[in-house]
Amino acid sequence: MRLIASFNTHAEAETALRKVNGEGQIMTEIIQGQLVFALLAVPTWSRLALLGQYNLDDVRSLLTLRTLGRDYDESRLQQLLDNLNAVAKTFDLDMPEEWTAVSG
Repeated sequence: MRLIASFNTHAEAETALRKVNGEGQIMTEIIQGQLVFALLAVPTWSRLALLGQYNLDDVRSLLTLRTLGRDYDESRLQQLLDNLNAVAKTFDLDMPEEWTAVSG
């Protein structure tokens, strides 16, 4: 398990834990004199998406538009995917092939 999110209140951390189906644990720590609630879990793209992290909803929307052959912000999608490459390295996740496949 790894730190996948931090929260200012225990209630926020509990809500996040429920979003990932209780598959994790909450730890408290003091950082610079402030109590922080850390959600530890095995990182997966679906868990990160359930927590609303890393603009994954935007990526999904842009990829849907691309797949449908509709206009989409290609530079925004590339920026998001570049960021997700860094996230993938941090959490040792594989980038889904459909995220990088070039539309025809």
